[in-house]
Amino acid sequence: MMTNYSQKKILKLIFVVSFLCCPLFAHLPQVDSDGAFVLNHSDCQIITPEPIFSLRGGFYEKSQFVSFENVREVEIYYTVDSSPPNSTSQRFDTPILISETTALRAIAYQDGKLPSEIITNTYFINSPVNLPVLSLATDPDNFFDEEIGIYVTGINGTGGYCAGVIRKNPCANKSRDESGTTPNKLGW
Repeated sequence: MMTNYSQKKILKLIFVVSFLCCPLFAHLPQVDSDGAFVLNHSDCQIITPEPIFSLRGGFYEKSQFVSFENVREVEIYYTVDSSPPNSTSQRFDTPILISETTALRAIAYQDGKLPSEIITNTYFINSPVNLPVLSLATDPDNFFDEEIGIYVTGINGTGGYCAGVIRKNPCANKSRDESGTTPNKLGW
């Protein structure tokens, strides 16, 4: 049987864990009739929801307009040059015309919360294929920057385009088959 002292310790622990996990409470959690804290799941979400694309990435015969479905709740910023978006990127306010093959990357922000994960969709416009396709989207600096690029000699390099240098550069990647469907997401 639990003593009053141990119950108080457990309640304090629950409160501390709840507070640390949910530091952005607008109000303190309520207590139910048994003395346990009741947490509203929406109070605990400290990361902004991801942007929801109106059009799935894939193969299209002609230009397409892309928008986002959750613009009322969040502010969405995007890039079309494969660079990771941030709060200084183009802010979404009207549908985006995709008239050529493009990697559209988006991030969402909401007051009082951490930014969402960057979501990437690649749109292949008028690009018929007969083989599976792997789309890689990464910041151009990962290719051409003097310090981190893989296609440059590098600051201390002597040729060979960073040959032998082991580095992990971030990228968004998805594979698609001939029908344009996404059989799986790759990640490394």
